[in-house]
Amino acid sequence: MKSKTSWKKVRKVFNDIHLWMGIAAGLILFVVCLTGTIYTFRTEIEEFIERDKFFVEYLKTVKN
Repeated sequence: MKSKTSWKKVRKVFNDIHLWMGIAAGLILFVVCLTGTIYTFRTEIEEFIERDKFFVEYLKTVKN
């Protein structure tokens, strides 16, 4: 009986380690994916934020 009790403790420790390492790995993976997505759409984001830098307004000139 004593070995089952100690095995449950070891199993719980491994389960906790697995849980927290999975959460940490998930957060790292989320940050990597988020920054990769932002980098992929970098030009579109820059064009949206700084419109006057990338687009010129067309002015129609009137001849007399």
